[in-house]
Amino acid sequence: MGKAKEIELLSAASLLENIMAQTGMTEEEKFLVCKNTLANEIKGMVGQGTKNAGLALNLIDALNKELRTLEDVIIFCITMKYVVAELWHIITYDKDLSDDKIVRLGEQGQIFYLMDNSEIYQKCVKHVGMKNMMFN
Repeated sequence: MGKAKEIELLSAASLLENIMAQTGMTEEEKFLVCKNTLANEIKGMVGQGTKNAGLALNLIDALNKELRTLEDVIIFCITMKYVVAELWHIITYDKDLSDDKIVRLGEQGQIFYLMDNSEIYQKCVKHVGMKNMMFN
């Protein structure tokens, strides 16, 4: 997930907080509205018919299984706001990891963890622009 999607999820968490703050709704109503809002926000982040659309649906399914109460929604919001700080990629097959991909994702704050003997790792740690995006 890039920074743009992370910001969209943080925005969705803020929407959920606003729903939970409503005084004219029961907890059950808040919970159902929160789940529907979150699903719609995630669907809106991706184009229909794309690989990411399938991944978004998988995320929605997983969240539907995990979010069982309003308290679960609160924990989700807290996690999105305060815990998700970085995204790390642990790469076991790096042959399709291009310089362009490393730079684009690295510019979004994503970090790559590669094996010590990786040719890509060895090349990147010597590169001025990519060495801060790599760990072994």
